[in-house]
Amino acid sequence: MFFLLSGCAGYLANSMPARRSFNRGDFLKAAQRYQSETEVSAADKLLYLLDTGMALHAAGEYAESNRYLLRADKLADGLDYFSISLQGVSLLATDYVLKYQGEEYEKVIINAYLALNYLLLGELEEARVEARRVDERIVKYEQQGRGSYNLNPFSRYISGLIYEIRREYNDAYIDYKRVAELMPGFEPVKRDLVRLSQRLGWREDIRPEDLARWGRNASTVADGELIIFFQAGLSPAKYQISQVIALPKYQPRSTEVAYAKIFVDGRYAGKTSVVEDIEATAIEQLKKKTARLFAKQALVAGGKIAIAQGLRREEPVLGDLLLLFFYATNKADLRSWLTLPRDIQIARIPLSNGKYTVTLKMYSSRGRWIETQNFPKIKISPRQRWAFINCRSVR
Repeated sequence: MFFLLSGCAGYLANSMPARRSFNRGDFLKAAQRYQSETEVSAADKLLYLLDTGMALHAAGEYAESNRYLLRADKLADGLDYFSISLQGVSLLATDYVLKYQGEEYEKVIINAYLALNYLLLGELEEARVEARRVDERIVKYEQQGRGSYNLNPFSRYISGLIYEIRREYNDAYIDYKRVAELMPGFEPVKRDLVRLSQRLGWREDIRPEDLARWGRNASTVADGELIIFFQAGLSPAKYQISQVIALPKYQPRSTEVAYAKIFVDGRYAGKTSVVEDIEATAIEQLKKKTARLFAKQALVAGGKIAIAQGLRREEPVLGDLLLLFFYATNKADLRSWLTLPRDIQIARIPLSNGKYTVTLKMYSSRGRWIETQNFPKIKISPRQRWAFINCRSVR
């Protein structure tokens, strides 16, 4: 029974073919492989829903992606209440017997991606609901004493964008201002704030340098805008620090692409800017949990040794075997949402009415060209002022 409960990274191993397809950029094949997975344990159900939803999103199947992410969202809420009996078993065996509850940042990102999917589907009210649910989750975690999660400027930006599309400029300005506070290096929002401040007559809290850079004609959006969501790289993966005290730590995964340049009808039009650094958030949040995880693992290690030594006094051979078993099963929980990107980037390109071809050229941090993606023609018109492109690179 203990050997059965000791567990292993079953889902991580079984989903490897799907993950390989995803990491090659074959997102539709990855989604199909995830969907065909039939041997998913209850302990790994959340990961299965998250990975399937992300693969479908990357493949452009936004409605189907939401079908899985909505199930993941509901399951994540329920998993906040864990089984005390299984927690006790995990002290003797391994955390893999527990249902994966998801890291707090992962649960927040579920709602952010739901919002993005709805926006890309043109369902603005549903997108706004999910963007606001991000705030609800963050407030809940803070009230529960699970740390300060002042996160997700991405969802806040989507919320501001929805308000702007609906011509609710006051609310859009408030959300954009919050994004600027959370991500001071995110360039597009500076132009947004200048543009809306001129429209609303609120110039007192705009920095002079931003007004000087973006002030001329910032109150207009040409005839419309192209908005690009660019998701780059792969989120960090967990590894175990040591065998005695089984603690997880995030390791960044090697990815080449740092940003993308946008070309409209062959002419350079701008570059993407990071609005959400998932890698940094994951690493920082796990660091905040280290003390609590260390205390639990120290208790686990001490308890296992005490049990084995107690048995050795009566049955030395069995005591030694039990000690070896405890040592072999002393594993940190290395599960995480591995199909997330390293970061999420945005670019906004004002355009006049017309049809345009759009190309994204992706570069390393040193400016070396990595790959190019071409997209179907977009259209800007009085009835269609906003065009969206969603792009994922795993290079």
